[in-house]
Amino acid sequence: MNIAMKYLHLFLVFCLLPLLASTQPAEKIHYLKKTTRISVNPTANTFLQEVNCQGICPAQQKEWIAIYCGELDQLTDFEANYITAKGKEKSIKKKQINKSTALTQSFYSGIEKTSFFFEAQDQAFPFNYRYQKKTSDLMFLSSIALYDHLITDTFYFEILVPTGYTLAYRLDSLSAQIFDTRQVQEANTTRYLFSSNAQQRKRAPQQNLPKIRMMVYKNDQAPTDFFNDWYFNLVKPHSNLQEASLQEILAHIPQTAAPTETITAIFNFVKEKITYIDFENGIGAVQPRDVNQVLQHKQGDCKDMSNLLCQALKYFGFEAYLAISATLSHPYDFDFPSLASANHVICVVKLGEDWLFLDATEDYGIFGLPSRQIQDKHVFLINEDQGRILKVDKVAAPENAVFHRLQLQQEGQILRGKGQYKYHGLSQIDLQFLQHYTSVAKVHRYLSKSFEQEFSNTELSSFEFLNSDSTTAVNYQCEVNKMFTQIGQRTYLSLDFLPKPHQLPTKVAEDETFVTYESQHRVLHLTLTLDKAVQLKPFEKIRFAAEGLRFQMDIQQSEATKIEVHYLYENEHVQLAPHLIKSYNQLNQLIQESLQKSIIYESMP
Repeated sequence: MNIAMKYLHLFLVFCLLPLLASTQPAEKIHYLKKTTRISVNPTANTFLQEVNCQGICPAQQKEWIAIYCGELDQLTDFEANYITAKGKEKSIKKKQINKSTALTQSFYSGIEKTSFFFEAQDQAFPFNYRYQKKTSDLMFLSSIALYDHLITDTFYFEILVPTGYTLAYRLDSLSAQIFDTRQVQEANTTRYLFSSNAQQRKRAPQQNLPKIRMMVYKNDQAPTDFFNDWYFNLVKPHSNLQEASLQEILAHIPQTAAPTETITAIFNFVKEKITYIDFENGIGAVQPRDVNQVLQHKQGDCKDMSNLLCQALKYFGFEAYLAISATLSHPYDFDFPSLASANHVICVVKLGEDWLFLDATEDYGIFGLPSRQIQDKHVFLINEDQGRILKVDKVAAPENAVFHRLQLQQEGQILRGKGQYKYHGLSQIDLQFLQHYTSVAKVHRYLSKSFEQEFSNTELSSFEFLNSDSTTAVNYQCEVNKMFTQIGQRTYLSLDFLPKPHQLPTKVAEDETFVTYESQHRVLHLTLTLDKAVQLKPFEKIRFAAEGLRFQMDIQQSEATKIEVHYLYENEHVQLAPHLIKSYNQLNQLIQESLQKSIIYESMP
């Protein structure tokens, strides 16, 4: 152990132990400081992390501490020490160390976990541990993050980059508030310094602290070109379709079809023949497997399916690209060339002046429309010459329109009738999926349960699907168990039986980013036929419009016995950032209040 570490231990013994003895025992391990020094070695395409952690373990507590490594990582020089109540320094024993496979929801899997613990003592005690981790692909130096920010006081990151290379990094508005950054130029090295303390992190939502995205690249290349060349060289060896594979593809493609029909046929072939299975180990987290093996085994993940689709399209002469992207569930957009910017791969085809974004992992995506999960995001097109960042437009709300027509007839104190939902664009995907993958009985149960979230006091039955090339319709029968309330000459019929315009949460925390996955345009038109002639009392029209959110509602009398109710709801966003949440909540409050109003009328003499 070096001299500096000895002095640290003496400080912990003589300064911290009296304090620890006088305080209440903590429930969790508390880290005073975590220091990570990263040395970049572009020649060997590696980087080395040296991590030092110092903290306090609570009394009577045996808590496992974990270090995670992927298949590209090698853990070495692990050492852990602690101070006993008598001031003696001890090292952990082999029986206190365990290695296992880690289950993770990360984009990467195949993670090995090295876990260890300190023996429990009667009072809190200081500890430190250190280790080195070598990673065998420099592109995986893609971010730094404060994963355990709630239990660590201070973080220090030091990244050493040799002459001839640069560390490009991106700070978003939140990370700029909680990180101090500094750059020091030395003789043969540039030293990049990042630090953050608990006081700085109080400015940010505790559940959503950001990463700093980064990438090391050669000075004589643009960052996008460097990233493109790296990925193109990973993909190229696995992209040559063999004769047997071509023959299998050709057997499913019409030979005299128009270009759009050919692209559709190839797209459907990959979707139907390849089963999605997640493979994310090591370099396999980003490198597609050989296209012929994917086709032979009939399974693959997003990059495998997209590369097969891309190479098949190229064989037929189309301008097709493999494209790295971020989904709406990912916290970042691919507006910066770093692996931390992405979690998905698709195929992009240029047809005339149009770009088609093809995601073979979506079984019932609408051809010609982008996948729901990459709308309003950027994708990075991989090419032999140079990469390109392209914006994916979102599908406009009117293209996803849902028109709901409801006809009800009064029969005493009950309303009976029929309705039809007509779905366009992305709004029909879930229904198409249900029709193809579940039984009729299960579809009806799903629709009943789904519509129950929109309707109140209403029983729905006799569901029927009507499909066309561009729309999906659902017909149903319904009965409203609604009592008409009469006070004097007036009759009141509460509107609370009307279906709600959406099934999204009605209230969202204002510091959240909320994903809707598709813009919405929903129209209801109700024709209510009464059993006698009436005179409708004027209804004050309802109007709301703010920041791409809209709701309007009106009630009119069309005939002596007929009343028409109309509303329109529109949300043009696929992702609601925190600054939009206030308007979103206000809109939902207005909708709830509107559906509590009443149709008021008097009988005609």
